[in-house]
Amino acid sequence: MNIIRRTTSIHRLNSDHGLGYLKGICYFALNWANNVFPHRNVDPDLSISSYYCGDLQAKWHQLPVTSSPSQKLSDLFLLSLPWNQVKYELGNIHVLDTGCGSGNLGMRLMEWSHHAISSYTGIDIKEHPDWEVLHNKDSGLSFVSGNVEELLSRIPDKINFILSQSAIEHFDHDILIRA
Repeated sequence: MNIIRRTTSIHRLNSDHGLGYLKGICYFALNWANNVFPHRNVDPDLSISSYYCGDLQAKWHQLPVTSSPSQKLSDLFLLSLPWNQVKYELGNIHVLDTGCGSGNLGMRLMEWSHHAISSYTGIDIKEHPDWEVLHNKDSGLSFVSGNVEELLSRIPDKINFILSQSAIEHFDHDILIRA
């Protein structure tokens, strides 16, 4: 079996590999070109639709003050999910968060879902000092350090809900095709 590594981006430039002046200019130009064709390499079976989060004023105060705009939008989406309906569809919800960083999203997901989530597993390239503290606060939270290339072998069997917020752009090969 051969593994073909592909990416949805037309380039592999990002700050993970270092950007000097010339690479920085190329990075912005290539990102512009990449964004002109946002649906390139997108699975045709996926549907893209608008999203409305409901009562924004009631939800806004639940978001971390220091979050980036991208993180706030993602958090609003996750906060607004009908977690009981998700649980009805999936049974016990077992979340895998790729690129979890500090793991704080795990604790927020538990709160936002009113503990409809049975377990949360965060994976990141390097271990974070907060992981043990978070696990001690809620034993449903667990963490694994590892490269995304190893992700398939690191996913616990029970996982049925996979998310990634602001991490996929750091994956060198975000599409793996087994031939």
